[in-house]
Amino acid sequence: NKVRSGPTTAPLVTFVLIGLNILAYLLQQFIPGRWMLIHFLFNPLYVEMTGEWWRVLTSGFLHAQSSPTHLLLNMFSLWLFGRAIEPMMGRWKYLLVYVLSIVGGSLGVWIWGALTGDLNVNTVGASGAIFGLFGAFFVLTRMRGANATPILTLIAINMVFGFIMPGISWQAHLGGLATGAILTLILQQLGGNSRTSLRR
Repeated sequence: NKVRSGPTTAPLVTFVLIGLNILAYLLQQFIPGRWMLIHFLFNPLYVEMTGEWWRVLTSGFLHAQSSPTHLLLNMFSLWLFGRAIEPMMGRWKYLLVYVLSIVGGSLGVWIWGALTGDLNVNTVGASGAIFGLFGAFFVLTRMRGANATPILTLIAINMVFGFIMPGISWQAHLGGLATGAILTLILQQLGGNSRTSLRR
């Protein structure tokens, strides 16, 4: 008989999130007329005009329809960071950070559009959520007293990449990053997880 040493740490939520993103991409490919993008992408001006607020969230499960690279890169990052963060935070806190980081990414796009007077911009992708996980991982690393230089370097490289490459929403990246970091800090403090208790 096998002896279980403790509760499972299988990243179930991460598996589900990856599955939902893949399913949404398949629907994008098989439903004609770009139906998924038309009904679920995020455009701040359109949302203000129609009140279709769900788009701030649903857009985070869609990806560039013409190339699978956008999806593959985001899902690879989700797999790498999700399976590390989910066991540390617990499934529900982790899911909350992921979902609200999507919303934070959309708000980043919205706020920048309001400041510049250009709200008519379409955005899709899980990048806001992925940057939220970057922020969460940074906070968890600092709370454990570990070296945060690697994750800071990764964040910096990806932010620079977002600034210099056309068609990438650095606003969503920044909004997701800030949301993930702040929310993780709040949740971990409320949960009584101090630097000492998280250190192994």
